Amino acid sequence: VGLAVLSAATWDRLGSWPRSRLALIGLAAGWWLVDLKIATLVPMPAWSAAVPDVYKCLAKDVDKDPVFELPYGYSQAHLYYQTVHEHPIFGGMIEDNKIFTPEKQQIMRLENTFVKALIDLADAKSSGRDIRDPDKAALHDLGYKWIVLDKLPYQNPSPFPELRPRTHFQEVRQALEGILGEPVYEDDSGIIWAPWGGTSPCGTTRPERKGPSLRHRARTNTTSP
Repeated sequence: VGLAVLSAATWDRLGSWPRSRLALIGLAAGWWLVDLKIATLVPMPAWSAAVPDVYKCLAKDVDKDPVFELPYGYSQAHLYYQTVHEHPIFGGMIEDNKIFTPEKQQIMRLENTFVKALIDLADAKSSGRDIRDPDKAALHDLGYKWIVLDKLPYQNPSPFPELRPRTHFQEVRQALEGILGEPVYEDDSGIIWAPWGGTSPCGTTRPERKGPSLRHRARTNTTSP
């Protein structure tokens, strides 16, 4: 911001020196890119345009009940997936930016023990032992029915290399099952739970697999989830 103000203030004074103006533009652009890099906003994350099967399953739920996605805020790909499944989702446009996140949601993330446990367990930061039953009910009262865990961020190598290292997938899965129970659906791309009751949104829990699952790889390769 300071460089932008300085550039604007000196622009007219450099009117008779075209090369100086070009140098100023280059300096401002260079510093802007450095600032974006420091803020970890570049390079921007990229993902495949192919929608994971777990979200295609979710799209078959005609009631379009709200969805809580994990891991929370790992990329903006989930906004693209939402165009396919059309469910309301828990998350702002940029989840860690308070400007774009509703105040009530920020409060829930901090004060609701069930919500906090879901987010922390997906990042292997919590045991999930201090959940209050009213807090779990509070999320359901808001209409939430599905908890979805995306497996892609846990793959090795991860398709999102700019993220901080995450724990192995099996540790996360076991921790979440401890508070959510058995999933109602699973494929190679993700898992769906219905912790307040219900069946799979697409009528099957084990679709035909096209390749080795993350669970299988965890048993045969100790270097990847």
